Order: sequence, then structure tokens, then C-alpha cells
Amino acid sequence: MKFTIWTFLFQVINFLVLLFILKRVLYRPVKEIMEKRRRLIEKEMQDAESTRSEAFELKRHYEEKIATFREAQVQEREKMQEEIADERRQLLARARDEAGTLIEKERALFDAEKKRVEKTLKENTIAMACEASMNVLRHISDEELHRAAYRKLLRNLGNIVPEMRRIAAEGNQPGVEIVTAYEFTDEDLSVLKRNLEHLAEREITLKVTVDRTLLAGVKIKISDKVYDATLSGQIGMMRERLREVS
Repeated sequence: MKFTIWTFLFQVINFLVLLFILKRVLYRPVKEIMEKRRRLIEKEMQDAESTRSEAFELKRHYEEKIATFREAQVQEREKMQEEIADERRQLLARARDEAGTLIEKERALFDAEKKRVEKTLKENTIAMACEASMNVLRHISDEELHRAAYRKLLRNLGNIVPEMRRIAAEGNQPGVEIVTAYEFTDEDLSVLKRNLEHLAEREITLKVTVDRTLLAGVKIKISDKVYDATLSGQIGMMRERLREVS
């Protein structure tokens, strides 16, 4: 092919026209598509970054929730342990109190039982001692001993004067009951009645009964007062003294 300037110019013009057509028809749409694609990618990247940020935020929030939950668990566990320890202390204190109360009750029961046994033993010992004394006195007591006790009573008749005078002052005739271990002779009874009337300063009535269980001696009853000068009465007094001092 022969080179000519017109051919060259024609080809240049064709090329420029082709570039213009391509720019008008292809370049701008492609550029717009590329721009849309770029913006879409940027948006997706922004969305991904936002999603990533939200994910990190959710993760941080979740971790804070877990930390708070764990802290609450620790506090709840500590609180529960304190409550358990406090309940344990209360149970121990209650158990100690109940044990102390039970011990006190047992001690009181033991002391009561001990006192009862001691009292029973004391009563039995006193009863045995008095019974032994009574047995001894039964063998040695006789009318002579009885009369000695009777003479002692006569010497101490002044002790019953206030009671006899009180009865006389009330306008009543003193009634005297005599309980004797041996029968009175008429002379003894006359002497006793005379002495009592002298002390009472008025006439009295006597009622005499015999009771051999008195062993020896005489017991005088005036109203609700009893003046005992018998061996059995002395044993009874000894029994009461032993109960008081034991």
C-alpha cells in the first residue's frame, strides 16, 4: 500500500472518531459501573466495619455481662457462705443452750434424786436408830423407871400452868387427860390431881388411860397442848432433833 498524507489523515480521523464513539458509548457506562462497584465495595466495607464494630461492642458488652455475673456469683457465694456460717453459729449457740439446759435439768434431777435418797436414807437411819433405842428401852424399862419419870413430871408441872390458867380465864373447867405407861395408885392420882388444882387455882377433872407403848412415864393433854414425859416421847423428840441436825 502506498503511503499518502490523505490516507494517514483519514486513519487518524477514523481513530479519533472511534475514540469519541468509545468514550460516548463504552467509557462513561463502564466508568459509572466501576464507580458504582467502587461505592458498593466501600459501602460493603463500611457495613463490614460497622458489623465488626458492633460485634466487638457486643463482645465487650457480653464480657462485661459475664464479668458482672461472675462478680455477682462471687458476692452471692460469699453472702451464702456468711449466712451458712451465721446459721451454723446460731445452731451451735442453740445447741449449747439446749445442752446447758439439759445438763441443768439433769443436774437438778440428780440433785433432787440425791436429796430424796439422802432423805430416805436419813429417815431410814433415824427410824432404825429410834427402833433400836425403843427395843433397848423395852428391855430395861420397868415400873421403877416409870415412877422416876413420873416424879420428874411432878417437879415440872409449873410448865403447864399458863395453859391451865388460860382455859380457866375463858370460864371453862380445865379437862386434863392423863396417859400413863403404868396404872396409877389412888395415892399417886390424888397427889397429881391436888397439884394440878393448886396450880390452876380451881377444881379440875382428870381422865386417866394406860398405854404400855409409852414404855415409862406420863403424858398430860390439856386442850390442844401435850406435855410428854414418857420414854417413847423422848425417843420421838430425839427423832425430830436428828431430822433437824442431819
